[in-house]
Amino acid sequence: MLTPPRTVVRREGGIYALERALQRRGFRIVAGADEAGRGACAGPLVAAAAILPRASAARSTS
Repeated sequence: MLTPPRTVVRREGGIYALERALQRRGFRIVAGADEAGRGACAGPLVAAAAILPRASAARSTS
């Protein structure tokens, strides 16, 4: 079985570089995820994910 080529994203590419790279690879929907808390072993943990329409992302960056 062939493995797909890896997508390389450099840190200096900016916060949306990974999202743009994934979209070029064919992913239409990319979710942003975040977590807060001390971690599952140390106490309560809350995690969330969000998918915004493309128009919302363009509007919030300008």
